[in-house]
Amino acid sequence: MVAMKKTCFALIPVIAALAFIPTLALASGNAGDFDGGVAIGSSYAGVDAAPTNGLIVQGNVGIGTTVPAVPLDVRAAGDEAYFYRYTSDVYGAGLRLRKARGTETSPTAINNGDVAGTVTFEGYDGSTYQTAAAVAGIVNGTVSSGSVPTDIVFDNGTASFPPEHMRITSAGLVGIGTNAPLNSSILDARGMISANGHIANGTTFTITSGCGTPTSLTGGATTGSFKAGQTSCAPIIALPTAPNGWWCHAWDLTTTTDTLKQTATSTTSCTLSGTVTASDVIVFHAEAY
Repeated sequence: MVAMKKTCFALIPVIAALAFIPTLALASGNAGDFDGGVAIGSSYAGVDAAPTNGLIVQGNVGIGTTVPAVPLDVRAAGDEAYFYRYTSDVYGAGLRLRKARGTETSPTAINNGDVAGTVTFEGYDGSTYQTAAAVAGIVNGTVSSGSVPTDIVFDNGTASFPPEHMRITSAGLVGIGTNAPLNSSILDARGMISANGHIANGTTFTITSGCGTPTSLTGGATTGSFKAGQTSCAPIIALPTAPNGWWCHAWDLTTTTDTLKQTATSTTSCTLSGTVTASDVIVFHAEAY
Protein backbone atom coordinates (compact mmCIF):
# COMPACT_ATOMS: atom_id res chain seq x y z
CA MET A 1 0.00 0.00 0.00
CA VAL A 2 2.80 2.36 0.88
CA ALA A 3 4.57 1.51 -2.40
CA MET A 4 1.37 2.21 -4.34
CA LYS A 5 1.05 5.63 -2.68
CA LYS A 6 4.63 6.49 -3.57
CA THR A 7 4.02 5.48 -7.19
CA CYS A 8 0.90 7.67 -7.39
CA PHE A 9 2.74 10.66 -5.94
CA ALA A 10 5.57 10.13 -8.46
CA LEU A 11 3.10 10.20 -11.36
CA ILE A 12 1.61 13.55 -10.35
CA PRO A 13 4.29 15.77 -12.02
CA VAL A 14 4.21 13.57 -15.12
CA ILE A 15 0.44 13.91 -15.41
CA ALA A 16 0.72 17.65 -14.80
CA ALA A 17 3.35 17.98 -17.53
CA LEU A 18 1.20 16.05 -19.98
CA ALA A 19 -1.52 18.64 -19.55
CA PHE A 20 0.71 21.19 -21.31
CA ILE A 21 1.57 19.05 -24.34
CA PRO A 22 -0.25 20.27 -27.46
CA THR A 23 -3.11 18.08 -28.61
CA LEU A 24 -1.80 15.41 -30.95
CA ALA A 25 -3.80 14.53 -34.04
CA LEU A 26 -1.68 12.05 -35.97
CA ALA A 27 -2.22 12.02 -39.71
CA SER A 28 -1.69 8.79 -41.60
CA GLY A 29 2.01 8.10 -42.05
CA ASN A 30 3.22 10.87 -39.70
CA ALA A 31 5.50 10.04 -36.77
CA GLY A 32 4.11 12.99 -34.81
CA ASP A 33 1.73 15.92 -35.25
CA PHE A 34 1.51 19.03 -33.08
CA ASP A 35 -1.66 21.05 -32.81
CA GLY A 36 -0.44 24.50 -31.67
CA GLY A 37 2.85 26.32 -31.23
CA VAL A 38 6.11 24.64 -30.28
CA ALA A 39 9.10 26.08 -28.39
CA ILE A 40 12.49 24.29 -28.55
CA GLY A 41 15.49 25.11 -26.38
CA SER A 42 16.27 25.36 -22.69
CA SER A 43 15.73 29.14 -22.66
CA TYR A 44 12.54 29.05 -24.73
CA ALA A 45 10.66 26.00 -23.48
CA GLY A 46 8.33 26.85 -20.64
CA VAL A 47 9.30 30.51 -20.88
CA ASP A 48 8.33 31.99 -24.26
CA ALA A 49 5.07 31.49 -26.08
CA ALA A 50 5.48 30.22 -29.62
CA PRO A 51 3.43 31.89 -32.37
CA THR A 52 0.05 30.34 -33.09
CA ASN A 53 0.69 27.05 -34.89
CA GLY A 54 4.30 28.21 -35.23
CA LEU A 55 7.77 27.28 -34.04
CA ILE A 56 10.57 29.01 -32.13
CA VAL A 57 14.01 27.42 -31.89
CA GLN A 58 16.84 28.55 -29.63
CA GLY A 59 19.68 26.76 -31.40
CA ASN A 60 20.71 26.01 -34.97
CA VAL A 61 18.29 24.36 -37.39
CA GLY A 62 19.53 21.80 -39.90
CA ILE A 63 17.61 20.75 -43.00
CA GLY A 64 19.31 17.83 -44.71
CA THR A 65 22.12 17.83 -42.13
CA THR A 66 22.65 16.66 -38.56
CA VAL A 67 25.39 19.20 -37.86
CA PRO A 68 23.97 22.67 -38.63
CA ALA A 69 26.74 25.26 -38.35
CA VAL A 70 24.59 28.40 -38.51
CA PRO A 71 21.07 29.37 -37.39
CA LEU A 72 19.64 27.91 -40.61
CA ASP A 73 21.79 25.36 -42.44
CA VAL A 74 20.24 23.79 -45.55
CA ARG A 75 22.12 21.03 -47.35
CA ALA A 76 20.53 19.03 -50.12
CA ALA A 77 21.07 17.73 -53.62
CA GLY A 78 18.39 20.14 -54.82
CA ASP A 79 19.66 23.27 -56.51
CA GLU A 80 16.97 25.84 -55.80
CA ALA A 81 14.87 27.45 -53.09
CA TYR A 82 11.39 28.77 -53.78
CA PHE A 83 9.58 31.73 -52.24
CA TYR A 84 5.94 32.27 -53.16
CA ARG A 85 3.55 35.15 -52.54
CA TYR A 86 -0.14 34.91 -53.37
CA THR A 87 -1.78 38.32 -53.08
CA SER A 88 -3.92 40.69 -55.09
CA ASP A 89 -1.36 43.54 -54.88
CA VAL A 90 1.62 44.32 -57.15
CA TYR A 91 4.28 42.88 -54.84
CA GLY A 92 6.14 39.61 -55.30
CA ALA A 93 8.07 37.42 -52.88
CA GLY A 94 11.02 39.11 -51.22
CA LEU A 95 14.17 38.55 -49.20
CA ARG A 96 15.24 41.10 -46.57
CA LEU A 97 18.68 41.42 -44.99
CA ARG A 98 18.71 43.69 -41.95
CA LYS A 99 21.51 45.24 -39.90
CA ALA A 100 21.41 47.31 -36.70
CA ARG A 101 23.90 48.14 -34.00
CA GLY A 102 23.04 47.69 -30.34
CA THR A 103 21.02 44.62 -29.36
CA GLU A 104 17.90 42.85 -30.56
CA THR A 105 15.81 44.44 -27.82
CA SER A 106 17.51 47.83 -28.06
CA PRO A 107 18.77 48.41 -31.63
CA THR A 108 20.72 51.54 -32.56
CA ALA A 109 21.50 53.18 -35.90
CA ILE A 110 24.17 51.71 -38.14
CA ASN A 111 27.20 53.81 -39.08
CA ASN A 112 28.88 55.01 -42.25
CA GLY A 113 30.93 52.10 -43.60
CA ASP A 114 28.74 49.38 -42.09
CA VAL A 115 27.66 46.49 -44.33
CA ALA A 116 23.85 46.40 -44.33
CA GLY A 117 23.75 42.98 -45.98
CA THR A 118 25.66 40.64 -48.28
CA VAL A 119 24.80 37.89 -50.74
CA THR A 120 27.89 35.69 -51.09
CA PHE A 121 28.65 33.09 -53.76
CA GLU A 122 31.09 30.33 -52.81
CA GLY A 123 32.60 27.49 -54.83
CA TYR A 124 34.48 24.40 -53.72
CA ASP A 125 38.09 24.38 -55.00
CA GLY A 126 38.81 20.75 -54.14
CA SER A 127 39.77 21.34 -50.53
CA THR A 128 37.62 24.15 -49.19
CA TYR A 129 34.94 26.65 -50.17
CA GLN A 130 36.21 29.92 -51.62
CA THR A 131 34.29 33.18 -51.85
CA ALA A 132 34.04 33.68 -55.61
CA ALA A 133 31.72 36.68 -55.75
CA ALA A 134 29.57 38.86 -53.54
CA VAL A 135 27.00 41.62 -53.75
CA ALA A 136 26.87 43.88 -50.70
CA GLY A 137 25.01 46.94 -49.51
CA ILE A 138 27.49 49.27 -47.78
CA VAL A 139 26.45 52.43 -45.97
CA ASN A 140 28.19 55.41 -47.57
CA GLY A 141 27.14 58.55 -45.76
CA THR A 142 25.59 59.92 -42.61
CA VAL A 143 22.68 57.88 -41.25
CA SER A 144 19.72 59.86 -39.91
CA SER A 145 16.03 59.35 -39.30
CA GLY A 146 14.47 58.17 -42.57
CA SER A 147 17.81 58.11 -44.42
CA VAL A 148 20.38 55.32 -44.78
CA PRO A 149 22.54 56.20 -47.84
CA THR A 150 23.80 52.90 -49.21
CA ASP A 151 26.00 51.84 -52.13
CA ILE A 152 25.56 48.49 -53.90
CA VAL A 153 28.98 46.89 -54.37
CA PHE A 154 29.84 44.02 -56.74
CA ASP A 155 32.90 41.88 -55.94
CA ASN A 156 34.15 39.03 -58.11
CA GLY A 157 37.36 37.43 -59.30
CA THR A 158 39.41 34.25 -59.05
CA ALA A 159 40.83 34.42 -55.51
CA SER A 160 38.98 34.12 -52.22
CA PHE A 161 37.51 37.43 -51.09
CA PRO A 162 37.77 38.97 -54.58
CA PRO A 163 38.12 42.73 -55.14
CA GLU A 164 35.40 45.22 -55.94
CA HIS A 165 34.79 45.73 -59.65
CA MET A 166 31.62 47.82 -59.80
CA ARG A 167 29.63 50.09 -57.51
CA ILE A 168 26.29 51.90 -57.73
CA THR A 169 26.29 54.77 -55.27
CA SER A 170 23.34 56.01 -53.25
CA ALA A 171 23.24 58.97 -55.65
CA GLY A 172 22.71 56.60 -58.61
CA LEU A 173 26.23 56.97 -60.04
CA VAL A 174 27.88 53.87 -61.52
CA GLY A 175 31.59 53.24 -61.11
CA ILE A 176 33.44 50.48 -63.00
CA GLY A 177 37.01 50.03 -61.86
CA THR A 178 36.55 52.71 -59.19
CA ASN A 179 34.73 52.86 -55.85
CA ALA A 180 34.32 56.64 -56.10
CA PRO A 181 32.67 57.53 -59.43
CA LEU A 182 32.88 61.19 -60.37
CA ASN A 183 29.86 63.28 -59.41
CA SER A 184 29.85 64.77 -62.92
CA SER A 185 29.33 61.37 -64.56
CA ILE A 186 26.43 58.95 -64.30
CA LEU A 187 28.86 56.27 -65.53
CA ASP A 188 32.54 56.48 -64.56
CA ALA A 189 34.59 53.65 -66.10
CA ARG A 190 38.34 53.45 -65.52
CA GLY A 191 40.30 51.59 -68.19
CA MET A 192 39.85 50.64 -71.83
CA ILE A 193 36.25 50.52 -73.08
CA SER A 194 35.26 48.53 -76.15
CA ALA A 195 31.91 49.07 -77.83
CA ASN A 196 30.49 47.32 -80.86
CA GLY A 197 27.84 49.74 -82.06
CA HIS A 198 26.74 53.31 -81.58
CA ILE A 199 27.01 54.94 -78.16
CA ALA A 200 24.33 57.58 -77.73
CA ASN A 201 23.75 60.01 -74.88
CA GLY A 202 20.08 60.68 -74.31
CA THR A 203 17.84 61.97 -77.09
CA THR A 204 18.95 63.17 -80.52
CA PHE A 205 21.02 66.38 -80.48
CA THR A 206 19.65 69.70 -81.74
CA ILE A 207 21.21 72.48 -83.84
CA THR A 208 19.98 75.84 -82.60
CA SER A 209 21.28 78.06 -85.44
CA GLY A 210 24.06 78.78 -87.93
CA CYS A 211 23.43 76.10 -90.53
CA GLY A 212 20.17 76.99 -92.25
CA THR A 213 17.73 74.11 -91.83
CA PRO A 214 19.80 70.97 -91.29
CA THR A 215 18.11 67.64 -92.00
CA SER A 216 18.54 63.92 -91.28
CA LEU A 217 19.63 64.41 -87.67
CA THR A 218 20.56 61.02 -86.22
CA GLY A 219 22.48 59.82 -83.15
CA GLY A 220 22.46 60.79 -79.50
CA ALA A 221 22.94 63.98 -77.54
CA THR A 222 26.73 64.14 -78.00
CA THR A 223 27.44 62.07 -81.11
CA GLY A 224 25.62 62.03 -84.43
CA SER A 225 25.28 63.19 -88.02
CA PHE A 226 23.24 65.65 -90.07
CA LYS A 227 22.99 67.16 -93.55
CA ALA A 228 24.14 70.78 -93.78
CA GLY A 229 21.32 73.22 -94.47
CA GLN A 230 23.54 75.76 -96.22
CA THR A 231 27.04 76.38 -97.54
CA SER A 232 29.55 77.83 -95.06
CA CYS A 233 27.67 76.06 -92.28
CA ALA A 234 28.55 77.17 -88.75
CA PRO A 235 26.20 75.11 -86.56
CA ILE A 236 25.69 75.78 -82.86
CA ILE A 237 25.01 72.31 -81.41
CA ALA A 238 23.06 72.18 -78.14
CA LEU A 239 24.58 69.70 -75.67
CA PRO A 240 23.91 68.46 -72.11
CA THR A 241 25.47 70.50 -69.30
CA ALA A 242 29.19 69.77 -68.88
CA PRO A 243 31.32 70.62 -65.81
CA ASN A 244 33.57 73.06 -67.69
CA GLY A 245 32.89 72.90 -71.43
CA TRP A 246 32.89 70.76 -74.58
CA TRP A 247 35.53 69.65 -77.03
CA CYS A 248 33.92 69.03 -80.44
CA HIS A 249 35.19 67.64 -83.70
CA ALA A 250 33.42 67.15 -87.06
CA TRP A 251 34.01 65.59 -90.47
CA ASP A 252 32.42 66.26 -93.86
CA LEU A 253 31.78 62.76 -95.24
CA THR A 254 30.46 63.97 -98.59
CA THR A 255 33.21 66.41 -99.55
CA THR A 256 36.23 65.12 -97.71
CA THR A 257 38.35 68.14 -98.68
CA ASP A 258 36.02 70.45 -96.76
CA THR A 259 36.96 71.18 -93.18
CA LEU A 260 35.08 71.89 -89.98
CA LYS A 261 36.60 73.05 -86.74
CA GLN A 262 35.40 74.21 -83.37
CA THR A 263 35.30 77.99 -83.01
CA ALA A 264 33.43 78.46 -79.71
CA THR A 265 32.22 76.44 -76.74
CA SER A 266 30.24 76.73 -73.53
CA THR A 267 29.02 74.29 -70.89
CA THR A 268 25.85 73.64 -72.93
CA SER A 269 26.91 73.95 -76.60
CA CYS A 270 29.72 74.10 -79.13
CA THR A 271 30.04 76.00 -82.42
CA LEU A 272 31.56 74.51 -85.57
CA SER A 273 32.59 76.48 -88.63
CA GLY A 274 33.99 75.50 -92.03
CA THR A 275 33.73 75.38 -95.79
CA VAL A 276 31.01 72.82 -96.39
CA THR A 277 28.43 72.50 -99.11
CA ALA A 278 24.68 72.42 -98.55
CA SER A 279 23.35 68.84 -98.10
CA ASP A 280 26.80 67.47 -97.24
CA VAL A 281 26.66 64.81 -94.52
CA ILE A 282 28.43 66.01 -91.38
CA VAL A 283 29.46 63.70 -88.53
CA PHE A 284 30.37 65.16 -85.13
CA HIS A 285 31.43 64.01 -81.70
CA ALA A 286 31.58 65.95 -78.41
CA GLU A 287 33.55 65.23 -75.25
CA ALA A 288 32.87 66.96 -71.92
CA TYR A 289 35.71 68.31 -69.79
